[in-house]
Amino acid sequence: MALIDDVLPDFDVHEVHAIACARSLDEALATTVAADPLVRALLRLCGLRIRGGVTSFAEARPGTVRMVANVVADGRRVSTETRVAAVDEAARRTFGRYWLFVGPFSALIRRRWLKRIAA
Repeated sequence: MALIDDVLPDFDVHEVHAIACARSLDEALATTVAADPLVRALLRLCGLRIRGGVTSFAEARPGTVRMVANVVADGRRVSTETRVAAVDEAARRTFGRYWLFVGPFSALIRRRWLKRIAA
C-alpha cells in the first residue's frame, strides 16, 4: 500500500500520470511547476501562485476539499497521482462543477510538468 492510501484512501477524483525518465524524486520535486508559461497561466486562473516545486498542503474545513498528491521516481520513470475528496456534500457538488472545467487542464499541467522533468 502506498503512502497516499494512508492519507486519502477514499476520494472523489483520481488522476495518475507518468513519464519514462531517469530522474530522482528530489529532482522531480525540485522542478519548478510554473516554469511552463501555459501551466503558470492555468494555475493563475485557478487563483494559485506556485513559484517552486509541487509540495504544498491544505487544511480541511466544511465546504472545502482535501487534495493529496504523490510523486514517485524509481530511476526508470516518474509518476504523479492526485486524489481529491470533498469534506461534505456541498463541497462535492461545487467541486464537481469546478472539475468539469478544470480537470482537463489539471491533466495537461501534470503531463507538461512530467515532460519538463524528463527533458
